[in-house]
Amino acid sequence: MNLVILYLISQTISTSSSTDSFFDFLGEPSMESTSVSLGSQKQERGYMKNCYPNSNYSLSWEPKDIDPHGSLTFFIKYKNPAQFDSGEYTVDIKYRFIHVSKTTKITCQKDLRKIIPSQNCPVEKERFLYHYNVVYRNIIHFKNFKGTFRVKLTMQNDNGESLLCGTLEANLL
Repeated sequence: MNLVILYLISQTISTSSSTDSFFDFLGEPSMESTSVSLGSQKQERGYMKNCYPNSNYSLSWEPKDIDPHGSLTFFIKYKNPAQFDSGEYTVDIKYRFIHVSKTTKITCQKDLRKIIPSQNCPVEKERFLYHYNVVYRNIIHFKNFKGTFRVKLTMQNDNGESLLCGTLEANLL
């Protein structure tokens, strides 16, 4: 699901420049199960705050304070709380005085299968279990975005059932 979340955010902040999406901006991830450490000192993790108690998903990243000259690891655990065939997601991003919000339609067949080709559609309730770590090693493109980003991500199916809702704050050094 982490790739889905990154894909959703990428579609929100894509520009018409030579960078086609947020994925191109970050570079290719490597799928690993290792945590990031600096020397012998383990770094603090940042966490997404879920909107609802007892949610079946979590997102965190290491290091909490992101250095564009370093690497960034996302940790995702997700179990879908409702059936999904189609719906919409909203990404709300605040950075300094800029506030961008975008709602986009999404389908299992067209969008989710683009990221996870083997996924069956529709995704039945509590049948999509995802636990993955993604490491981005080249995030130098963020060097011009120092400060705190506040992001709210929501996703619901066409029946209005929440599939994901969370907020996070990420600090770029």
